[in-house]
Amino acid sequence: MTIKHIRLPLPRGAGGMAPGFYLTSLRKTLDQWIGSKPITYTLEPKKDYTAELKFDDQQHYTLFMMSWPAEELWKGYTVINE
Repeated sequence: MTIKHIRLPLPRGAGGMAPGFYLTSLRKTLDQWIGSKPITYTLEPKKDYTAELKFDDQQHYTLFMMSWPAEELWKGYTVINE
């Protein structure tokens, strides 16, 4: 099974301000989660109020699913397979 990306929901409303703030907060949390590990990612917002998280290495998806802080607001992610 090859993972294409992880879809994260973004909040609606506030004239687009809420998704933008949320995306900034999500990037900061991702950077903290990665720490000094050699992990490269891209986070791309979509028009349907979601963001696509992509890793360069398939193993990083497993690491994400095992160690992403579930208590965070953005715990409702969906794994998209090819």
